[in-house]
Amino acid sequence: MAFTYVCTACNIKTTFQDAYGDHNCSECGGHMAYSVDMGFEPAPRGQVHLEAVAEISGNDKVLAGAVRMVFNRTAKGRSAPGTTNVNHIHVGGNAQLNLLFDSISYTVLGLVNGHMDSKMKTSIRNEADKVAQRFGGQTKTMLIDGDTIQSA
Repeated sequence: MAFTYVCTACNIKTTFQDAYGDHNCSECGGHMAYSVDMGFEPAPRGQVHLEAVAEISGNDKVLAGAVRMVFNRTAKGRSAPGTTNVNHIHVGGNAQLNLLFDSISYTVLGLVNGHMDSKMKTSIRNEADKVAQRFGGQTKTMLIDGDTIQSA
């Protein structure tokens, strides 16, 4: 069995037959340390419309879950009434808070407070239309660290 070692001076990787041997790097003479590759899952990253950054930034477990679905491209949602290529998902399963996103690029467009359907109140429709009009606009890369949505 071969074990991976990495040079502490030049970061060159190599393998040796022993797990805990004392070896020097053949490239620079530095000390070789036993290396274990740990599974690392990078923080989900994605695009957020500039006007939506303030709406979604912060520490909110439920909102982070919804944004994570968009960033990971696992959100399907339903179309936002009266739009093309804009879908919405209920934040935390609550139909009163909706996250709108571009269903092609999976860019977060923003939040709409209120139940969205074909018979929604005029104020909610206006809010949904305003958020949907962000489609194709300037974006910023953001990431999710635990339950915190922040700039990358």
